[in-house]
Amino acid sequence: MSRKLRYLPRPDCTFEVVSKVIHGRLLMRPSAETNSIILGVLGRALALFPVRLHVFAFVSNHFHLIATTPDFLTLSSFMCFLCGNVARRVGKHVGWRERFWGRRFSATPIEDDMALRRRIRYVLSHGCKENLVLSPRDWPGPNCIGALTRGERLTGIWHEQEREYDSRKNGRTGREHVIEYEVRLEPPPGWEELSENERRMRFERIVCDIERETAKRLLREKKTVLGPRRVMEQSPFSMPAQTKQSPAPPCHASSARAIKEYLDGYKEFVAAYREASERLKTGEMKGAVIFPEHCFPPGLPYTEDGVVLESS
Repeated sequence: MSRKLRYLPRPDCTFEVVSKVIHGRLLMRPSAETNSIILGVLGRALALFPVRLHVFAFVSNHFHLIATTPDFLTLSSFMCFLCGNVARRVGKHVGWRERFWGRRFSATPIEDDMALRRRIRYVLSHGCKENLVLSPRDWPGPNCIGALTRGERLTGIWHEQEREYDSRKNGRTGREHVIEYEVRLEPPPGWEELSENERRMRFERIVCDIERETAKRLLREKKTVLGPRRVMEQSPFSMPAQTKQSPAPPCHASSARAIKEYLDGYKEFVAAYREASERLKTGEMKGAVIFPEHCFPPGLPYTEDGVVLESS
């Protein structure tokens, strides 16, 4: 098994999800049209799949989501729709006809409240940590800071391309079929009991802390930021001189004990999966093959509740 197995530690698990553009190219470079496309696709994906989105960051060559999903099939379907439509629609807009994403998305479970706060801060720091803008509020791409701290409405446009094609085919040129979708952000796990104002203040404190740390770091390192205008002037086909290649951790947790508990569960899952896969491959069984719950058996449909697969 060359790739890490998709593993759901528990139903309604919160993940940090990351997808990176091929070669680190800046294909999602911010512009009014690109921003609207991305938010439209994201809003439609949320309308189609029961994923609860908490925070996000779309920078020019990758994106991060923190989201809660009932199961891995839902998350995979959501990400297939999101990544596929961003690739087709943004790629068409910028004139990119090749492969868009570098590899399959990563999904790292977040195991406790402290780790969740740290990952929220990390995701919201995008743009600042790369010395592109002074504040997360200044990022010119799809930006959730206003929604989190002031309750601003996030919307994007979804073009119904088949209907637009039919209109052109029937001579009705210039007619657009568009739907406006709202990107609704849900309170992070453990924050639901806070009032709306308390949640906004908590996010505001995180953003202010990022701004202070960015200013101190720039002063210490004697550096300046690129700035929103120059970010938007970059070529979408350009690549950074260096890209981060470090592997994702097995999980995000604030204690060694929590990490060990996750790894123990994952090892049990992998052992059961491998045993079932081997029995299925060799056909050396009488009766059935039982895979672990919430997994993708090789060449077979997703199993949610320990589905028994009859042997043939």
